[in-house]
Amino acid sequence: MGFITKMTLAMVVLSLFQKETKGQSASTATLTRNLLALSDPEVRPNADRTGPEITVNLFVTGAEKVAGRPNVVTVGFWVQMLWIDPRLSWDPAQYNNITTVYLPARKLWLPNFAVWHSANPLEPFFSEEQRIAVVTSNGAVAWSPKGVITVYADQVTPGNYTSGATYQTQSIIGDWDLQDVEISVKAVGTTVDLSQQKNSGLQVTGTSLRSVIQSFEGFGRYPLLEVILNLQEQTRSA
Repeated sequence: MGFITKMTLAMVVLSLFQKETKGQSASTATLTRNLLALSDPEVRPNADRTGPEITVNLFVTGAEKVAGRPNVVTVGFWVQMLWIDPRLSWDPAQYNNITTVYLPARKLWLPNFAVWHSANPLEPFFSEEQRIAVVTSNGAVAWSPKGVITVYADQVTPGNYTSGATYQTQSIIGDWDLQDVEISVKAVGTTVDLSQQKNSGLQVTGTSLRSVIQSFEGFGRYPLLEVILNLQEQTRSA
């Protein structure tokens, strides 16, 4: 194959790629506009019936004691959540076979999780850093913000020269606006993942994670997550 022929073939392939990319971009833009037009951040999915079910996976990223408050600790998390919002589903065949889009989280309905019995009640559970949610054609929404809890810690054993003090915390996390007939919260597994934890003066050494229903007389039943953390102070022996 001569040089001119090779160049011609390369230009044809490039032209086809550019047309396909341009078509893909236009389809993504159209799909994004259509989905956001149907979305309502103030109205939960399936508002006329039970739902949605939110699955939650927690990853500890670090822990530390709060200065001046010896019985209070702050723990950071990476929170993976997944739920179905039928308003955000589409037929890929109508949008150039696109199966995934990235949408601004603030324009979607999001779980309004808070921490019960927080030692810092004005502190939000979710950070505002993760502004993008991943949405697939079946309406599945994946959102993974950072989370933080500041809670009271009960000392289990005192520290000594060779071993740091140990503590235990219990946190109840959930959407306090919606009852169990309106939303379902399910933990992924029975423990919090510690694989992302950074070394610090306070380490999470054991965890428990489970879905619970909290009943309040006159108010209803709320689906929540109970998170129990065992922590130990790190010391240096001589």
